[in-house]
Amino acid sequence: MYRMNPEHVDLLNIGLALNAEKTLSQLLDTILVTGMNLASCDGGIIYLLEDGMLHYTSLSIKSSKLSLSNLNHSEIPMMPIPITDDNIYTEVLRTSQIIYIPNTYSCSEYDLSLCKTLDRRIHYHTVSMVIIPLFSNENEPLGVLQFINCFNHKNCIVPFPNEIGFSLFYFATQSSLAISNLNYTQEIKELLYSFAEAMATAIDERAPYNSEHSRNVANYARRFMLYYNEQYKEGYVNEYFDETRQEELYLAALLHDIGKLAIPMEIMNKSTRLSTLLDPLMYRFDMFRCNYRIDYLEHRISHSQYEKAIQQLDEIQNFVLDINCATYLDDETIQKVYALKNLYYYSFDDQQIPYFTDKELECLSIPKGTLTKRERQIMQSHVTITSKMLSQFKFKSHFANIPRWASNHHEFLNGTGYPNNLTAKDMPLEIRILCICDIYDALTATDRPYKKPQSVPVALDILYQMAKEGKLDLSLVLIFSDMIQSNYAIDLS
Repeated sequence: MYRMNPEHVDLLNIGLALNAEKTLSQLLDTILVTGMNLASCDGGIIYLLEDGMLHYTSLSIKSSKLSLSNLNHSEIPMMPIPITDDNIYTEVLRTSQIIYIPNTYSCSEYDLSLCKTLDRRIHYHTVSMVIIPLFSNENEPLGVLQFINCFNHKNCIVPFPNEIGFSLFYFATQSSLAISNLNYTQEIKELLYSFAEAMATAIDERAPYNSEHSRNVANYARRFMLYYNEQYKEGYVNEYFDETRQEELYLAALLHDIGKLAIPMEIMNKSTRLSTLLDPLMYRFDMFRCNYRIDYLEHRISHSQYEKAIQQLDEIQNFVLDINCATYLDDETIQKVYALKNLYYYSFDDQQIPYFTDKELECLSIPKGTLTKRERQIMQSHVTITSKMLSQFKFKSHFANIPRWASNHHEFLNGTGYPNNLTAKDMPLEIRILCICDIYDALTATDRPYKKPQSVPVALDILYQMAKEGKLDLSLVLIFSDMIQSNYAIDLS
């Protein structure tokens, strides 16, 4: 008599258990172990369909303690099976029916050569077996499930009884549903990653000097999380980044600057203080030189006045060209810029033409960087736009934090950041990490024409000073610094 333990037939609980698995390898192992217990048999194999071939994806033989992972694949190649061939696996998928084989080596109804070949390779003897098709809920073939050598209550190998067909079919249905759900989840993740990569490319392509920033920040974040996990294992920190948490922060880092897609290009790509205003200004100075020349030739000014005016124009032009690209202006230099407001050219008909426009003087008096106060406000609005854009996506489950984390990467613990002036109590670990990674990449970037890159020691010191000022998390800065200085690297492929 066939032996079936009552605890093995709780199919509803089996379905729940299968759908709880998070990775395909774990799911397939659970399917095999559970199915072999349900069928009271010695072995099982799962073949999944991919590119028109059935691939061995999981194998277990209790009696020989054999699994796909401990096979020597160089000695025992597990070649995929074309479903175009006339074999029993093709028959199962074609008919969508369970096929029972009481005795493999006396069966002449089906082509079992593949089964016998596998027996020789793994030094096993298959007597009875049952093969069950796996179909998605869209009735698309997923693969086949094979159980081997059924045991009776005396532990003797017997044929699989037909009366367990319903249980096996239901189990196969639950297994197929779990595989399909996991595949759908993976497809959604891949779609989300593709979207994030596409957005990062679009963002970085807009600014020639910002070509890898989004990916750099994301990769720093990923390296930091893995390094942080090592600190957790050593007992130095109290939190751990599991795979789900890593995915969420990595995606948030990739998308943290998505709002820059809405920032005008003349601000995004403003590499100098004057930017597009420089050429009109230089043209105006050339015009003034011509006017002074005419004034001299027509005897409205003396030769010494002409030379003094040309000399002054040359000095002012050189001054403008110097500070236009300067990283920082001190107070004395800014005062010199303000004094330029009082310079005019007086025409022969007593018109007063200023050397500089108010907009030019505003740009030239920028203490640090290249953006005016208004331009900086527009630039800083990218975080608000990031929040608005990402809130339009219905992030579910463990991706739900992406909009909040991505849009707060310019906040500081002491409330001096933007746009929401968050403080420490409002900033979880992920936002704090993202802030550090973003600042570090901006400091060390080698492709910014408006500033020289900081060396690694200087950049780390700036992070440390910002932490001492209460802006950044000191403990995280120290761990980040250790990661960078130790050249901790991971495979980013």
